[in-house]
Amino acid sequence: MKSAQRPRASASRRAVHAVAPVRIDLAGGTVDLWPLYVLFPGAATINVAVRIFAHCWIEPLSGRRVRIESLDQGVVAEGDSLASIAGSALPLPRVLASELAPEGGFRMVLRAEAPAGSGLGGSSALAVAIATALDAWRGQRRSKWRTVEVCRNAEARVLGVPTGDQDYHPPLWGGLVALRFGLTGVAREALTVDLDELERRLVLGYSGVSRSSGLNNWDVFRGVVERRSALTRRLGAIVDATRALGEALEAGNWPAAAAAMDEEWAARAKLAPGIRTPELDRIERAARRAGATAAKVCGAGGGGCIAFLTAPERRGAVEAAIERGGGQVLPSAIVRRGVRVRHASAP
Repeated sequence: MKSAQRPRASASRRAVHAVAPVRIDLAGGTVDLWPLYVLFPGAATINVAVRIFAHCWIEPLSGRRVRIESLDQGVVAEGDSLASIAGSALPLPRVLASELAPEGGFRMVLRAEAPAGSGLGGSSALAVAIATALDAWRGQRRSKWRTVEVCRNAEARVLGVPTGDQDYHPPLWGGLVALRFGLTGVAREALTVDLDELERRLVLGYSGVSRSSGLNNWDVFRGVVERRSALTRRLGAIVDATRALGEALEAGNWPAAAAAMDEEWAARAKLAPGIRTPELDRIERAARRAGATAAKVCGAGGGGCIAFLTAPERRGAVEAAIERGGGQVLPSAIVRRGVRVRHASAP
């Protein structure tokens, strides 16, 4: 067994800033949970990084004092050392910092641009930003695949339920991310897709209602273990729709891509009670009347965001309809690169 990589002796103690994008999951979520994907041959996910970011700044404090601040939550946790910070405040950064063990005192400042419970993988993007910033702070280089493992395990510890793989890849790599799951594990699949054209057709609406992915995912996980046949069929339909979406995107066949995305959403909506909400339904109806050709909830549903495909010439009308329906249009421009780190002081 290889020993853990040691920080370089010349590790910088200048302030660092890591920024990572969130994602829109186009198809295949939930089956990225182990061991669910082992039970569904051909399981895959397709998602895309968009211009909504999670930020983590780290800068030195004297001695061993630690201060962790969340700007969007308005929460501060601090103590004479990392180990002295107790309670339930800001568990994810505390778990990651405890595991990655930065030396000396530090101030960590966090900001999430995605609304809480949006279904955009905001907590996973934040985990990637935190882990990357901590590594840069220590002068350590970690592979992206190892960062996926660290962040996934940290979120599982905080949530107390299984977590999947797909949400960590867009923040790390950017662009369109297709993952293939099988007996040998997880592999990135290269899809040749016109990202400019996808960007022109992709619209993102926020319902204003937060959701809980952990609860819905756990319900599905338990249902498969209990061998509920209807649930198994619907997950199989999600796998089939994801394969069809990948083929349509590569072919530039946008009507087929819209049909596959709708099939995925139709199957997903029946996985568990509460995945559809009145707010999501209202926004979806308004967007479809304005010309949206496909819709799909982001994440596990139960609130949060919903993504749409539309003809480019109907984009403005669809965005206006989302706003009239009580939703909020969020940025859906595709980010071509993943997490970035630079030297910069915290706000």
